[in-house]
Order: sequence, then structure tokens, then C-alpha cells
Amino acid sequence: MSKKKKPTFKDYISVAKWSVSANWKMSPSLTIINFLATIYSNLSGLINIYITAKIIDKIIELVQTPQLDIKTIYPLIVILGGVEIFNAGMVGLNSYAARVRR
Repeated sequence: MSKKKKPTFKDYISVAKWSVSANWKMSPSLTIINFLATIYSNLSGLINIYITAKIIDKIIELVQTPQLDIKTIYPLIVILGGVEIFNAGMVGLNSYAARVRR
């Protein structure tokens, strides 16, 4: 019974480089789309949390200040809706890139 050697961090890096170069050779544009969509999908949660926090801040300010108009929240809600539509588009684009690459 032989023990298997665990891969080192350097091994992981070399495999990642090989994988990116293989994808790049197949389709540079799809590789870029996949890379950008992956980065955006990982950041979209933070973006949503930030916008939601701003909406909550405005609601708290609205409750504490009686003369403040509720219409001040509308731009933030529209921005959140736009971000969600953009998120859906990025997910669709990433799915398309994955299907085409297969």
C-alpha cells in the first residue's frame, strides 16, 4: 500500500495555467466572457447587499424625519432592479459561454 503524494500549491497553479491556456486556444472571446462573468457573479452579492443597505438607511431616515418624501427611495429601488436585470443577463451569458465551449 503506497501513500499518494498530495499536490502542492505549485501543482494547482500549473494545472490552472494549463486549463486557462487550453480554453484560450479554443475560444479567446468565450474565455474572457467566462472570466468576467465569474468575477461579476462573485461580486454581485456584495453589490446587492450595499444597495439594500442604502435602501434600509433611507427607510430609517424616512421614519425618523416626517417631512422627508418617500420618493427619495425610488431611485435606489430602480438601481436595485437594474442590477438584478444585469445579474440575470450575466448568468445567461455565462451559461451560453459554457454551452458553446462544450
